[in-house]
This record gives sequence, C-alpha cells and structure tokens, in this order.
Amino acid sequence: MKKCFLTMLFVLSTFLSNSQEQNSNCDFNYQINVSPAKSDLLESLQEAQMKWDFSKLKLNKDLTVTIEVVPIFDCFNGETATDFKETIIISSDKSDFKSKGSFLFNLDNMMAKCFKWRVIVKSKSCTEASNWKHFSYLK
Repeated sequence: MKKCFLTMLFVLSTFLSNSQEQNSNCDFNYQINVSPAKSDLLESLQEAQMKWDFSKLKLNKDLTVTIEVVPIFDCFNGETATDFKETIIISSDKSDFKSKGSFLFNLDNMMAKCFKWRVIVKSKSCTEASNWKHFSYLK
C-alpha cells in the first residue's frame, strides 16, 4: 500500500511539474506595439497609438487575447506605480474585436499622464502574459 501511494505521488508530481512547464513555454505568434503620435492639444504632449496583429492566431472561445491597459496616477514611479485608475480591457471575446486593429489613447480619454499595458493570450493548455510596458504622454 505504501509503495502504491509513493508511486501515485511521484506520477502526480511529475504530471504537475510538466503542466507548469507547458504553461510557461507558450509560443503564440502575434505583434503589438505602442508608439508616440503627435498630439493636437499641446506640443509638450504626445498620444499613444497602439497597433496589434493577432491574425496568425486562430481566435475563438478556446483561444482568447486580452490587452490590459492601466492608467497610472503616480507616473513618476513608472512600471512600479501603485496608484491606478480602472483597468481598460480590450478583449477578443467582444464581438467588435478585430484580429488586426489599433486604438489611439490620449490624455483626454485616459485622464492620466501615463499608463502601463500588457497582453494575455489564453488557450486550453497554455496561458502567456507579456511583461508590463509603460507609456508616458509627456515628452
């Protein structure tokens, strides 16, 4: 009985460690970037043009993409900021999502001087989250 229990424990621990490795080694092929754009408000400000291309992914209910955009109030802390506004979610679950698209973020619609963003891609067997990236409207 003891031998059977130890064998089951070994098999279970091997399975769990393999599944954790599988989740950390996803290889989803997509492109996304945020680049500064000229602001119509002031010369000292810039807008953020986010462009993405998820067309190489077969998006469906089993493979989803979420872009999280978090407006930041304490911009001087960069990516380690702690004072946030409500997170903006751009998700492939929504009917108006396009696999190739863009969005222009500006100071008016964000009501914050900077933001951080990341991408989360989920499938049945794997979840991949990009590192947080930071953008400031100030030049």
